[in-house]
Amino acid sequence: MNVFIAVQAAEEGKSALYIPDLLRRKREHIQFNVLVKGLEYLYKSGRVSNIHQLLGSMLRIRPIIYVNHGKGLFSCKISGNKKRVLRKLLDSILSQVHRIEQDQISIAQSMEKDTAEWIQR
Repeated sequence: MNVFIAVQAAEEGKSALYIPDLLRRKREHIQFNVLVKGLEYLYKSGRVSNIHQLLGSMLRIRPIIYVNHGKGLFSCKISGNKKRVLRKLLDSILSQVHRIEQDQISIAQSMEKDTAEWIQR
């Protein structure tokens, strides 16, 4: 996101001294959510216990991690299939649309082409 902001400022003719200051101010307002496929990777990294990982796998719990100011926090844990969880995540984002600069919304995905195509629809 910072790269997009820096490029936009450069295209607007902002000075090289102004852009780092702009990025420092903007980073305080950049927030993003990460939808994790399951608790397995959080267990492997030591962020959840074995019991949480086991129960989460049985109940198909998909955590959403909220990242703000460089710290990852659990936003919520939603059970169900991927599309149900994505709908809840998108509804949450859209409920805050009044706080979001519309020209600064990005959706990224990793190795989930079918999911990215579903979101575009």
